[in-house]
Amino acid sequence: MNSKMYFVTVVAVIHDKNARILVLKRRDDETVYPDVYTFPDGKMEGFENVEDALHREVLEETGL
Repeated sequence: MNSKMYFVTVVAVIHDKNARILVLKRRDDETVYPDVYTFPDGKMEGFENVEDALHREVLEETGL
């Protein structure tokens, strides 16, 4: 029996017309990769599709 648990994650690379890329700095008290710069990302929830998960994660992490 396979008892492994899998998560599907999404990552957003957001750029403007001048090719500037949005990166976020993780908090220093994060359990995983503290103080590391990263793109907005997160796990998909329930039965949402990739586009909905991307929109939700970007909104949650950036307010955009």
